[in-house]
Amino acid sequence: MINYFKKTLLLIVFNLKEMNLLYKQIRIVFTLLLAILSVLISIGCSENSWSDSKENFTRTYMEILIAREQIPDSLQAQSKVDEIMKNHGYDQRSFAQQFMEYSHKPEELKAILDSAQTRARREIKK
Repeated sequence: MINYFKKTLLLIVFNLKEMNLLYKQIRIVFTLLLAILSVLISIGCSENSWSDSKENFTRTYMEILIAREQIPDSLQAQSKVDEIMKNHGYDQRSFAQQFMEYSHKPEELKAILDSAQTRARREIKK
């Protein structure tokens, strides 16, 4: 009878050790999954975030659209466009260069242009 209790006690201890090992493995896997999820979320958020440079480009383009819409004379409109670009830290070359950089990411460029056009329509309606 004592042997039976010893064997039973040994099985319980062995099972507890196995369960402890299993618990540690599950904890490690769970921690790794949380770390991976955190990285993916931060990457996803950073890719979708609207950076200051995108905002500046979008505002510049919006103001250019408004100027082109509101100023019928092309020379006056171009002068206003140059002024807008200068106010936002661009010249024609740097603005075109920034546009070309965004054009390498069509979805990003589309989002910027759509945003600028939507904002311009809202401003014009005011």
